[in-house]
Amino acid sequence: MKSYRKALVMSLALLSPVAVIAEPAQTGTESGMVGQGPGVPRGEHGKRFIEERMAELHKELKLTAAQEADWNTWSAKIKEIREAKKQSRPDREAMKNLPAPERLEKMIAHNKAKQTYLEEALGATKTFYATLTPEQRKVFDDLTPFGERAPKWKHHGGPRHSGAK
Repeated sequence: MKSYRKALVMSLALLSPVAVIAEPAQTGTESGMVGQGPGVPRGEHGKRFIEERMAELHKELKLTAAQEADWNTWSAKIKEIREAKKQSRPDREAMKNLPAPERLEKMIAHNKAKQTYLEEALGATKTFYATLTPEQRKVFDDLTPFGERAPKWKHHGGPRHSGAK
């Protein structure tokens, strides 16, 4: 099971070149709200966080007019991939009712789909990265997952977890 969790963490890290986002935890309330304060729909916090990180990356890159089209293409592709990945998630409740071999088959199929999404994200990122200057590449490297100024992982024992060595 550890390798599945490791694959999940790696796919999240690589698929979202701007931030590693964990799904917001459910509060257990009937309303479907998350502990983000009253009136904040589930998932809205994560979506807002990604938008803020993308805006920060865009600002820090200081793109030229010629690079703007490449940025728009890359960011649209990453958003499209994230949406497709979100839609392909297996339904947890349905998975609970399946026999173990079928659950494993579904998990394997889902991991294959995640691999495809990662490859698409890699292709889009390589294309965009090639248009950046060396200074911009340094900023991009620093602000994307596992970079020097990337968001610090606070949950699930990530590399910057307070308990990590």
